[in-house]
Parts: sequence; C-alpha cells; structure tokens
Amino acid sequence: TEVLYVEPDEAKIKSLGLSAETVYQTLAMQNNVNSAGKIKNGDARLRVEVTGAFASVDDIRNLLIHPSVTDMAANKDKDHGSQIRLGDIADIYLATEEPEKNIMRFNQIPAMAIAISGVPGCNIENMGERLKTEIAKIEKNLPVGMTLEPVAWQADLIKKAINDFVINLLESLLIVIVILTIAMGWRMGLVIGGQLLLSILGTMIIMKLMHIELHRVSLGAFIIAMGMIVDNAIVIADGIFVKLQQGMEKITAARKVVDANAWPLLGATGVAILAFYPIYGNDTNVGEYCKALFMVIAISLLFSWVLSVTVAPLHTIEILDAGKGIPPAKNGALAAMFAKTLNRCMNNRRSFLFVMYGALILSCFAFNYVTRLFFPSSTRPQMMVYYHGQEGMDTDAVAKTVKQIENKINGYKNVTSYVSFIGRGAPRFYLPMEPEFPNQAYGEILLNLKSSDVIQETYDYLHKFVRENIPGLTVVKKFNLGPGAAWQFELRIDGGADADPEVLKKIAAEVTDILRECPLVDVYRTDWMTPTAKIKADYDQKRGRVAAISRNDVIKGIRKSFDGITVGTYRKGDTLYPIIIRSGIKDRRNPENLDGLPIYQTGTARSTPLDEVVDDLRIEFEDPIIQRYNRHRMITVQARPIDGVTFPDLQAAVIDRISQIKLPDGYTFYWDGEADMSKESQEGLVPAIPPAVLMMLLIVMGLFSAYRPALIIFMAIPFVIIGLGWGLLIFNAGFGFIAILGSMSLSGMMIKNGIVLLDEIESQKKTHPENPFKALTEATKSRVRPVILAAGTTVLGCVPLLQDVFWESLAIVIMAGLFIGTVVTLLFVPVMYSLLYGIENKRQ
Repeated sequence: TEVLYVEPDEAKIKSLGLSAETVYQTLAMQNNVNSAGKIKNGDARLRVEVTGAFASVDDIRNLLIHPSVTDMAANKDKDHGSQIRLGDIADIYLATEEPEKNIMRFNQIPAMAIAISGVPGCNIENMGERLKTEIAKIEKNLPVGMTLEPVAWQADLIKKAINDFVINLLESLLIVIVILTIAMGWRMGLVIGGQLLLSILGTMIIMKLMHIELHRVSLGAFIIAMGMIVDNAIVIADGIFVKLQQGMEKITAARKVVDANAWPLLGATGVAILAFYPIYGNDTNVGEYCKALFMVIAISLLFSWVLSVTVAPLHTIEILDAGKGIPPAKNGALAAMFAKTLNRCMNNRRSFLFVMYGALILSCFAFNYVTRLFFPSSTRPQMMVYYHGQEGMDTDAVAKTVKQIENKINGYKNVTSYVSFIGRGAPRFYLPMEPEFPNQAYGEILLNLKSSDVIQETYDYLHKFVRENIPGLTVVKKFNLGPGAAWQFELRIDGGADADPEVLKKIAAEVTDILRECPLVDVYRTDWMTPTAKIKADYDQKRGRVAAISRNDVIKGIRKSFDGITVGTYRKGDTLYPIIIRSGIKDRRNPENLDGLPIYQTGTARSTPLDEVVDDLRIEFEDPIIQRYNRHRMITVQARPIDGVTFPDLQAAVIDRISQIKLPDGYTFYWDGEADMSKESQEGLVPAIPPAVLMMLLIVMGLFSAYRPALIIFMAIPFVIIGLGWGLLIFNAGFGFIAILGSMSLSGMMIKNGIVLLDEIESQKKTHPENPFKALTEATKSRVRPVILAAGTTVLGCVPLLQDVFWESLAIVIMAGLFIGTVVTLLFVPVMYSLLYGIENKRQ
C-alpha cells in the first residue's frame, strides 16, 4: 500500500517558534475527503462540495503553517509574521507503507495478484479462453517490463482433467461393449451396447436441462452406473434371446419377457438409486462436493429402465431373428460346472454357511489393517510451502526467510514458476485449500510443477532442505482431493468461559511433548502461537499530572515517532493515499530511541521527555492470540504426520498416551481437524440412511408381498466386506469417504441382483409347483449369465478408474466387492432361500 509520509524536522520547527503539535493539527484539519453534508432544497437534497482540496503533493508542500496562540506566547522573540510552508520544515514523499503488511513475489519479482471467479453455472473452460483473449489485449498496453503471468489457471487444469476422464469413460464403454460381444455375440453386443450409448446420451441431455455440471464427480458417476445401466438391458435382451432359442415367436417373446421383468427391474433400479440417496441427503461440505453423484446415477438408471422396456425389446427382436442365426439352447461346460457347484452347496448348506461366515469374520479382522484416510492426495501439478515464523516477526524478516526457500526453488528442474505471499495467504483458488488469516509472521510459496509425476520428487527435495536450513515452523504440503483440513491432527482443549490460560497452555505442552516423541509427526504447534515480546511503559499518573502530560499524549507521541499517525487522505485521480505524519527519528527500528523521546502536551509547544512521566521501560511476553470457541477459551494442538502416514495412523500412535493426561474439572478434549471433518461427513450420511433403507425394504416386500425375500437380500450384503477388505489390502489402497460411496454402490448392485434372482425363483416355482428345489436351481442357473455379465462389465469397466487417484479406492471396492458379491448372489442367496423356505432336494 502506498502512503504519503510527512516527517517534520524538529530542529527547524523549534527554530521558527512552532511546535510539532501545531503542524499536526494544521495538517489534520486539511483532510480533503471530509464531506460538507447535504442541504434540503425543495424535494431534493443537494450535496455541498468545498473546493481547495489537495490536488497534488505540491499542494501539501505549499500548505501554510501558522503558529498557534500558545506558540506565539512561548516564543515572543520570534517573527511570527513570515509565511512558513510545510515543505520547508518537513520531508513529504510517497512510499510503501512501513512496515509492509503484504508482500507478493512472482519468481522473486514484486507482483500483485488478480483473482477471478466465474459466476455460478458458468463454463470454466470457456471463461478461461475468453480471459486469455482479454489478457492478450491488455498486455499490448502494459508498460515495458510489466507482464501478466498465470499462477493458478483453473481452466487448463479442468480441461486436462476432463479430457483425461473422458478418455477413461470411453475406455470403460469400449471394454463393456467388447465383453458383451465376446460373451453374447456381436448382435447381442450391438443391442446392449446401443442401449448403453443411448442411456449415456439421454442422461447428458437431462443433465443439461437440470443444469447439472460436467465435472470429475458427475463423470465418475457414469462409470459407476455403467454396470447397472447395462444390467437392465442384459436381463431383457438375454430373456428374449432365451425365448427365441426355445422357438418362441419374437413379438410374443418380447412381450412375455417385458411383462415378467418390467416391475421387478423398476423396483431393483429404485433400490439401487436409494443406495446413493444418503449422499444427496448429506448437508455437509463433502455432501455438496459429491451430490452430483446421486443425481447422475438416478437419472441414468431411470432412463436405462425406460429404454430397457421400450427400445431394448425392439432392437433385440429386429437384430436377433428367430429363423436366422439363433442356435438352440445347449448347456456348456461352465454351465455344467456351476450346476454341480450349486447342487453341492445346496446339499451341504450348513458347511457352506460355516465357510461363508468364517470368511466374513476373517475379513472383518483383516479389515482392521486397511489404511484409513479421508481424501487422497491430488495429482494437481502444484504444491505449497507454508512458513510460520516466530509470532511478532516483522514482514521484512519473514520475507528474508522465504527468500532462502525461493533461492532453493529457483532454477530447480521440476518447477516452472513459483509465487510467494508474505503477511497473508494466497486467494482461494482451489476448493480444498484453506486460506490463511492475515499474519505478519506468515509466508507461503505456491509452486507450479512440470507434471504430476514429479510431485513426490519435489516434495522430498524441499522437505529435506527446510528441515535442515529453515528455522521456525515450515510445512511442505501436497494438495488434497476433496475437502480437507490444513492440519490433519487437531486436538482442541476446551476450558470453558473462565479457563485459566496457563492451565490450557500446560495441558497443551503435555500433548506437544507426546507429539515430539512420536516418530510419525512431521511438525506441530498450538494455535495460540509462541509468546511474543512487548515493550511495557509504566505511566506514572502523578508525574504525568505535574508535567501536564496525559496517558493519551504518551501514546500519541510514541506512535507518531515510530509508526506515525494517519491525519487524513490525499486523492489522486481515483486513488486515495493515507497521509501519515511521523517524527523524523533516524532509526525507527531501535527501541533505545524511546529514552528521552519528547512527548508534547496536547495543544501546546511544550514537550517533556518520556522518562519524566514513565517509571520503567521493560520487555515482557504475552500471548499474541487467544482462541475462543462458543465463547469458551480454547487452545488447539495441531500437527501433520510425516509423508506416507495418514491421520488415523498418527492418532492411533498417540491416543493412548493422550488419554492418560489428567484434565482438571471443566476441561475437555475434542478432536477437530480431519477427525471432525471425517466424522461430520459420515454422520451427514446417517439422517438419510433410515428413510433410504425403509424405502428399500418397502420396495422389496412390495415386489414379493413377503418379508423373507427382503431378509435374504439384506443378509447377503455384509459379505461384500470379504471382497472390498482384501481388495484394498492387496492393492494397498485406503478406505476413505470415496470408498464408502463405493460400498454404497456395491450394496445397491447386490440388492438389484438379488431382486432379479428372487423374482425368477418365484416365476419358476409357478412353472414347477411340484418340485420347489428344481424351481430354485433352474431359476438360479437361468440367471447365471445375466448376473455374471453385469458383474463382469462393471468390474472391467472400472479398470480405467484405477488410473485416477480420486476414484481408485472406489474402483477397487466395486471390483473386488462385486467379484465376491456375484458368488454370494448365485450361491448364498439360493442356499439361504432354501433354508428359510424349508426346500429340500427330494432326489437326495
């Protein structure tokens, strides 16, 4: 910030019979932005403008200073008739305010930031292109040596991310079509692949009408839903195919299959959608971040059901001709193998269930070793370095320390550019980034990297340097995907409204001692920061009254001598410059200049040395920041784990020792940071889970008019833990919020498959009323191909997601969970059905 400094020369003032107070008062009365108010004139109010405001710095220099009555009485020997210009007795100049509150450097060159945000619903890519066009025009008129440089260009990052993900989507689409073609022939592949394409295109049209934006989450929803989308078409097309193999006329076959499956498929689709409803009902930041997932899946599944009962039958009977190319049904080796396995499980139900529940218990135990995390690190080719200096540090000192880090970064092979912010944080250019409050002891550096492949190498390079060379608290941080806390570990110590600060600090010190000894901790601090030094001047009221110097005179005198006092503003064009008057002390950074500092009595030319009215000048320490939450005094211990260690691992390493700390009455611990955000996001799902589960139960019981089918389906869901637990362990992936979404998706797929299978069982029981066991096994065998194809297309369709760190854990959960879920659907469900309905193998 530029200001106009006025620094009177004390010696010149005294020689002319003036006082510093007179100069101060004269300049203060010339504040040129004061309003003269308005005067009523009929129905209008007219603004009054008084001319004579400062039009230039020369006007201020030419300001005439007249001695006050007190000046003339105190200096009778002086000639008070002469004209005294302010410029003759003071230095007047424009300069950067001291100390500088904020400093910004781009590649070590002084800079200022322009942050631009799009209106809600705008296309960021289009906005980026338009901005580039405007910037090109502006650059032509910039002064020589001044440039506009991108620091965080969201449009390009979004474009690359969307393009990469569209490639993943197309790969998934191609994989699904190829699998269907290999498994069912090119005609069936054409039918089901066509339904898939129509569903995706139709969903995008509806998204456009509903103003649902295309981004990482909404695109990921397509891949998650892809297996469920083709499931509807597979059931219809495969059913028609089987009927045609049996020699049925094609129109009749289509009608029978649609009549038999339309409502069960609608119910199954509704249940699958409801599995994602808790995401939509989550009102936290994470829920807002992932809400599009539910919307896109709901639209795509409902649209796929409509197509499956309308367009899919028409495509099937047109492409598959009963008289041309439909071979008679025959049992293959795989079908015979499955039939044998199913019979063995049905005939040894107790042993089978013992194995299944044993595997479930073992998997629950193994799940304890799965890495826990909230959101994974981003592949965004940027990273941050945060520097927290000793509280009370001058911005110049912080700038020098940050300069050391800049010198290390400068010319480093992996960095394309870097920008430093001192005194405050950067504008919020990325949702998961938490802006830092203005603080003169704070600095940060944003690094732009050549690619995401060098993030870890650059992290290791800088982390080693700052730990060995930079004093104070320095954090090298990768960006997160999704909402995240700046400090993963945050333990809040709440002492109530009347908490003793010393007790709070003592408890915090016990916690920091534990963290200091933990090898998993990288850096730690408390949010009260370190105590800062202050100069304490003991004003003596008795001596002050004798000298006619008030406490306010002392405050004003000290401030005017060092920082200066704002007495008005100077307008130049459309810019306002504060006018700051300060005494002409040679060394403003030396506290020793307080000794003998002249303090002027208000309205007089008489001064008194500061030590005449002050008993003692001494250094004391104070807490620079005292935090409160809900009006309670509170101190928070904050820490970051070393690279590669998650917050749950760090918390588990220290929680036993922390829990042994004896807290005084009224003092409590509360886990904030990532623990609170994760808890809040997961608890945000809870309110919507009961209505979603209730609706699922009602749909299932409504479809079958019984409670036992619903019980069988919901008893099968826990077994997906076998797949997802071992899958995450094998791939060394973490179980976080996105993996929870994958688990919900998996539950919906399991319920959907279970409904379709149980519906076929009920249908077969009508065909074989005399032999329920045969009806059960025949129904299961008839659903093998649709279930395996739906699972296979979903599992392999998720393979491209393994390349995306955001969706990796979700893809693993769905792939591994659905692999086991298919076994559960085809074996556990019929076994449990036979037990609950008392169906025995009559032949045996």
